[in-house]
Amino acid sequence: MVREGRLLTEGYREMKLKAASGIMLTLLLIGMLTLVFDIQTVKAEAVTAISVEPAEYTASRGESFTIDITITNVSRLGDFQFRLDYNTTILDATSCALTLISEQYLLLPFPWTPTYGIRDDLGFVVFGGVIIDLDSPFSGSGSLLKINFIVAEIGSTTLHLTTQALDYITPYPDWDIGPIEHTVMNGSVTVIQAPPPPVGGKATPINIPMNKPETPTLWIWLTTIILSLAVTAVYVKKRKRNSENIS
Repeated sequence: MVREGRLLTEGYREMKLKAASGIMLTLLLIGMLTLVFDIQTVKAEAVTAISVEPAEYTASRGESFTIDITITNVSRLGDFQFRLDYNTTILDATSCALTLISEQYLLLPFPWTPTYGIRDDLGFVVFGGVIIDLDSPFSGSGSLLKINFIVAEIGSTTLHLTTQALDYITPYPDWDIGPIEHTVMNGSVTVIQAPPPPVGGKATPINIPMNKPETPTLWIWLTTIILSLAVTAVYVKKRKRNSENIS
């Protein structure tokens, strides 16, 4: 029995040594392949995202507040267009403001004004642009647009964001355009009753402007046409520069 036990123990040790030797041999081979073929560790690339910031906001009736439509981790942004839908019973969109990023783009709808892309009667805002300087498209993260709202009623609404276009542009001389893989992050607004005035104080009446921005009935079609013309202009400029280089 003792002899059999020793044989079993020795056999177990031999199996462990063989397994350890196999693992060490595998690691050694991986190390040699890494040195010979210069194999690099693959790192996950940051995902491009378009978001509503802040993602959640609590407001009181009559309050005015601003949200940002932001883009993160983008590389060589050639063109973009997005639409933001909201409950127009609860919120009224009143104006938009450009940012350091959007000032670099030919803006759509065109000609752009702070209220031209707002359709508060239908409860959405649309905005976009095509890069002006083809050699210097934006890369990085930042705000594309600031949108100002006034709270009309108590309740809650989703700020539903949809990207209608998001493309990169390659460097000269190609200037090729292609879609950017990205994620979209919506926002939400919850409206509560305004807090009562302090004891002995008076509540200040709130006048909510009810004028809706006037926009052309065919502005969506015009936006699509202008976006197509802008993309066509990119290719025309590309061909012209290539012809000049050949001559």
